[in-house]
Amino acid sequence: MMKTTIFRSDRMAIALVGALLAPTFAFSQDSTPAARTHVVRKGDTLWDIAREYTKDPFRWRQVYELNTSIVRDPHWIYPGERLRLPGAPPDATAANASARTERPVERPLAPTPAPTVTPAALVGSGPTDGPTVFDRPTDGGTPLIAVRREVQPAQAQTRVAAPTLRPGEVLAAPYVEREGGPPNAGYIVATGEVAAIPYPEVERPLQSYERVFIVVPPGMPSTRGTRYVAVRRGPSLLGVGQVMIPTGVVTVERAQPGQAVEARVVARFDQLLLGDELVTMESVPSTETRPTAVTGGAETAVLWVAGGTVLPSLQSYLVVAGGSASGLRAGDQVTLYRERQMTVDGIVLPESEIAVAQIVRVTPQAASAMIIDQSYAAIQEGTRARVSAKMP
Repeated sequence: MMKTTIFRSDRMAIALVGALLAPTFAFSQDSTPAARTHVVRKGDTLWDIAREYTKDPFRWRQVYELNTSIVRDPHWIYPGERLRLPGAPPDATAANASARTERPVERPLAPTPAPTVTPAALVGSGPTDGPTVFDRPTDGGTPLIAVRREVQPAQAQTRVAAPTLRPGEVLAAPYVEREGGPPNAGYIVATGEVAAIPYPEVERPLQSYERVFIVVPPGMPSTRGTRYVAVRRGPSLLGVGQVMIPTGVVTVERAQPGQAVEARVVARFDQLLLGDELVTMESVPSTETRPTAVTGGAETAVLWVAGGTVLPSLQSYLVVAGGSASGLRAGDQVTLYRERQMTVDGIVLPESEIAVAQIVRVTPQAASAMIIDQSYAAIQEGTRARVSAKMP
């Protein structure tokens, strides 16, 4: 009786030991070198390998640390390399070493003349499906990430110097005409648009590319493509002349005998209205010549500031005293300044530079200028100015 009991106890103990060892036995079978290594494929990264085998891509560093004898730089792995994975037994190192192909000794590339390279010229060396897209270099060099494309002289862009006077800035500049405005001016008669809902045309601003009917200035052509500048009368400067404010440009499209000329609005500088006068468009000479600085230039003063109560800023227009007879030329520069002042204590304050303006148009009555540099906003009628640069 006692003998039977001991036999049963031995069987139970053996069964218990087998049950305890079963999980260990199963893990060992699943952790053989063949099951816990990975042969690198084209397009693989350590990040992808860690995500595939551990479900956690952030364990890529563990993969790298297990394979430092193969992977010298974690950013570069090569097809055909057999990498250990986290959980592989220590004896897998021998299998990795036997399967690893000897890496060629890296040496710097021979120096070559550096071609002209622009950022846009850097292009990939082929189709890419991941960082590992290159085979091992056969010449012992390092893999190329990008190739350089030399820019041929015929393909190089030449920088063209900006003209001193830009046509748009000249055409948009208010100028001074004789008192009463231009003697022979045309005008915009009506819009050519047919509106479905009636509206007061006289007060509606004309829009860009709107079709209009015009009367060309007397004696001026009405051939297709002829352009005229639309102007509006501004304030009258006592003893100087009439300020004319350009509002836009129209180009002739069709003219028929006995009828108003059909035209199209091609530019707007200000609010363009029916009734605006039309004057001939003067050509703007294109020059890259820059004015030369001078000292002790002629004195002048601001007669009128475009914008009324709005403080002038960069690219604002001014009218300064001095017409064509004064020697002012388009392209000259004038420096606006505050004159020297004396305090109540008798201390003299030096003059202060306010802004620099460039002359863009000169008429017999006055000169038009545009602000190109500014230190202060204190520009108003009567502000003193001095010629600081002259065109040759």
